[in-house]
Amino acid sequence: MSRIRVIRSIVYNTLPQDYLKKVDAFHQAHDLHFSDPYIRVQPFLHPSYTNHLKVDPTKVARLKSDEVAMWNAITSNQRLELVGDASLAFLVSDDLFRKHPSVEEGSLTLMRENMIKNTTLYRLASEYLHLDDLSVHCMPVKDAAHERGLNKMIADAVEALLGAIYIDQGFSVLEKFVRNHILDALYAIAAAGPSVHPIPRLQTLTLKYVKHLPDYRYVGPSPTGGSLMLGVKGSKLSSMEDQGSHEVHCFVQGELFGIGRAYNFKIAKTRAAEEAIVAFMHRHKIPDHDPLQKR
Repeated sequence: MSRIRVIRSIVYNTLPQDYLKKVDAFHQAHDLHFSDPYIRVQPFLHPSYTNHLKVDPTKVARLKSDEVAMWNAITSNQRLELVGDASLAFLVSDDLFRKHPSVEEGSLTLMRENMIKNTTLYRLASEYLHLDDLSVHCMPVKDAAHERGLNKMIADAVEALLGAIYIDQGFSVLEKFVRNHILDALYAIAAAGPSVHPIPRLQTLTLKYVKHLPDYRYVGPSPTGGSLMLGVKGSKLSSMEDQGSHEVHCFVQGELFGIGRAYNFKIAKTRAAEEAIVAFMHRHKIPDHDPLQKR
């Protein structure tokens, strides 16, 4: 048995049979068939778990000093995460390129980053793939910072899973999995997620429903505070802060959908996008919850 297999077998043998059955059930449900028994579980093994095992003298006593040093690299999911991150970025870029032939590179990049960022991948993992039930770690949840760490860990497991599919099964199987189980969910989350910045969220919505990008026009100094009500109940965004020297109008297909005012141009543009989202969703009868989920 090779040195790598010896180290991996130590970790593998710590995993309960019930857990391994859950992992196998997930893979079967998504038509995944791994040839390497360890790589089928490795995407879900966080370094906090594998490092915890490394300090166990009953385990490490069986290893040479250089084997202990290489422990984390060959047992945790971090190397797979590296490959999966690049693979997902490529496949999302390819899909965006083909779906939006007239959109410029900068806008496509913004859309891609919104679809593959950690908060989006966490929602993909927890709401669509349910990987939060499979991730193995030794991270205590003590406060909000620790909870954010757990969320990133679960998002990383998505990338590691994609890396494992590519390494074990090749690109064609990976591409099939992403197109069948990942892309639609990413579009839905990117368009509907409350954590998404208003400007890329509006862009995703307008490209999906009318195949056009929003057009922001700087009007100049704002004569008054507040923002306009565009015929949508509850869409008025007004406060003392809204009074400012910058005014930005947001148009979609030549029609005014939002006005933003603030002392800062970027804030004014963001407020125009926020108002335009409400008006655009009302106009096109887009539900508030995951508008792209039923594609």
